[in-house]
Parts: sequence; C-alpha cells; structure tokens
Amino acid sequence: MTDRRYTDDEMAEIFRRATESETSVPMREPGESGFSLQELQDIGREAGIADESVALAARSLDHREPTRTVRVLGLPLGVANSVELDRYLTDVEWDALVVAARDTFHANGRLRVDGTFRQWTNGNLQVLLEPGDAGHRLTLRTRNANLQAQVLGGSAALAFGGLMLFGSVFGPATTAQGLLTGGSMIALAGAAFLAMALVRLPIWARRRHEQFRALIERAQR
Repeated sequence: MTDRRYTDDEMAEIFRRATESETSVPMREPGESGFSLQELQDIGREAGIADESVALAARSLDHREPTRTVRVLGLPLGVANSVELDRYLTDVEWDALVVAARDTFHANGRLRVDGTFRQWTNGNLQVLLEPGDAGHRLTLRTRNANLQAQVLGGSAALAFGGLMLFGSVFGPATTAQGLLTGGSMIALAGAAFLAMALVRLPIWARRRHEQFRALIERAQR
C-alpha cells in the first residue's frame, strides 16, 4: 500500500467509503502521480476521519472486483460480484451482513452454515461467504427468472408468429387469412413481451449492482 498512488476520483471514492456522514474533506492539489496513502490520511485527519478508516477504504478499493452481468440476447438476466476481504469476518459481522441483506432485499431468506462456508439465499439471490487467500471471499449473485421466462416466451412467440405469417404468404390460399390473423396476433404479443423485458431488465440489473456494491462495502468496513 505504501507505493500505491491514488487519483482524484479514487480519493473521492475512498473518503466516501471512509465516512457515511456529510463531513467536508479539504481538497488539495495532487502530486504528479496522485496521492499516497499517507497524504490521504493527512487530509482525512483534518476532517476528523480516523487513519484506519481511510486505510480500510483504500484497501477495499484495491480489492474490489467488477460486477459481472450475464446477458441473453443482449439483455442483463443475471448479476454477480465477488471480492476478496483482507480478513475473516466474525460471527457477529456475518449476522449483521445478513440483517443488512434482509433489509436491502425485503426478504427473510434462508441461512446455511457448513464449517467455514456460510450462505444466505432467497430464491435465485445468494450471498456466499467462503475462505479465500487472506480472509473470506464474499460473493453475491442473482438471476431474474421471471423476466428470463418472459424473454424466452416472447422470443418463441415472435418466432412462431413469424412462421405463421410466412405460411400465410406461401401456404394454401384457403388458410392464408387465418394464418395472417393468428400470426400477426402472436407476433405482436411476443414483441410486446420482449419490449417490456427490454425496459425492465436494465433497471433491475442497475438496482442489483447498487445493492451488491453497498453490501460489499459494508463487509469491507
């Protein structure tokens, strides 16, 4: 950590993580290669932020892994994130994290403990804690099964409706009108399902990204 330099954006993120209050942090001009941890702690001390809080926030920034999104047909159907903590959480800290997860997702969920492996699950939503290299590894993942079914059903309806429309053009004249009417209705219904999923899935995925990040930051603090 002593050789690490932090940019302006990283400095703002570190102080945001180090304190949840509206503490005003005095700004300084960074050096040519950014701020050192010692410089950040000096700045934080002027604002009443403990050195250890700044150091923990800086470590959490280094250990953060990007959130992964599972996509089908370009739509975000699943979200996952994991991070290596620099220590092992105590039972009390794990219990507090479970309480936070229940409050965040408005669900009681189910707890399971198997040796050093712990998990909280609610349907497809999972919060997993398992041994890592230097401490616990925290993993959060979920999948939107309802909207996934809507995407698959809408795609199937759109494809089937398209086949019926194709048949109305090249099929027997006696059934052309029925195929045209039925195919149009099915294709429109499928398109409507896909359109609703197209609107709802990005909103859902963005919300889960934010919730996962907040829970990970809580564990890192």
